[in-house]
Amino acid sequence: MAQKFAIVTGASRGIGLAVAHYLASKNYNLILISRSSVNLIAAKHEIVHNYPDIDIHEYAFDISDVCKVAKFIKNITMGLKIDVLFNNAGVLHEGTVFIKTSDLQNLMNVNLIASYEIAKTVAEIMMKEKSGYIFNCASMSGVRALENLGGYAASKFGVIGYSQAMEKELSKYGVKVSAICPAVVNTDMTKNNTLKQKLPTDDIVLTIDYLLNISKYAKVSTISIENIDHVI
Repeated sequence: MAQKFAIVTGASRGIGLAVAHYLASKNYNLILISRSSVNLIAAKHEIVHNYPDIDIHEYAFDISDVCKVAKFIKNITMGLKIDVLFNNAGVLHEGTVFIKTSDLQNLMNVNLIASYEIAKTVAEIMMKEKSGYIFNCASMSGVRALENLGGYAASKFGVIGYSQAMEKELSKYGVKVSAICPAVVNTDMTKNNTLKQKLPTDDIVLTIDYLLNISKYAKVSTISIENIDHVI
């Protein structure tokens, strides 16, 4: 039975599911969080089929209800040592000048505030253990904004900002923090993007593998993963 524990949000598909498979292959027990219980159960069965010795806890929870996020994370991690957080759940709404206020609020709630609440709550656990790695999934849109994605970019700029500050504060406790900034990845979220060469989710997995295996003396606060011919 594996002894290490990892939390993956947005775990039922796309990047989150790919990273969950990778962590299971490295003998991490898993806490999987997603809004869709149906997709989450399917993801769990898929991982258990490949890694039957892994202990998996799945929780269907809508992180847009930001006032309940911290309490939820505290409840499901009670008594556990968390080694890795892959803080990945997010939404995408288009618009800058003409974005609906409700869409902008949803972007900020899910991509920024809930993401921060999850990272902060897990950080408190890791600080006590003086170890752990927090990966906050941002976006290349948080590095270079594009037209018609101003609201989304604002939320992801925020993720990078709090990640960089958190990295400085937590390093003295032996906890690492990295903001992962992929461009267009081949997932359901980007199905309407017409870019021909989208990044495979395996590229994100390889990035996580690299970061987990560099020495404890090395740090990468922000890492960008770009398409060859396009950036989003």
